[in-house]
Amino acid sequence: MTAVYFAWLSAPDLVLTQLLVEVVTTLMILLVLYYLPRELPGREPTRRVALDASIAGAAGVGIALLSYAVMQRPLASISAYHVLNSVGLAGGNNVVNVILVDYRGYDTLGEIAVLAIAALGVVAIVRSGRRAT
Repeated sequence: MTAVYFAWLSAPDLVLTQLLVEVVTTLMILLVLYYLPRELPGREPTRRVALDASIAGAAGVGIALLSYAVMQRPLASISAYHVLNSVGLAGGNNVVNVILVDYRGYDTLGEIAVLAIAALGVVAIVRSGRRAT
């Protein structure tokens, strides 16, 4: 539905990205479920469960405190810079397109590289998981 909404808003790049992310995520979940053991292992000792729970709780509290500290910083927006300089420096009237193409071009290239590496990882996992019959 998110991809349909993006298509309705005339954003084909977001539609393709959304669909690619959904497909890769679904494939990864299916691969994980396929390789799970059929039987559950024995029960973990109570001491191990308590240790794991305390580590997870400490990590959660740490991330919550870090998030709170980051959100307390004053917000400094750079939107005025982009609006003022989109025509003069980049030669474009559409500020959003200028930001995506000129200012964030390397970021978009990095995102494409990450998606390509994830796709190669999925292919490698699928090929290594084939069973001889």
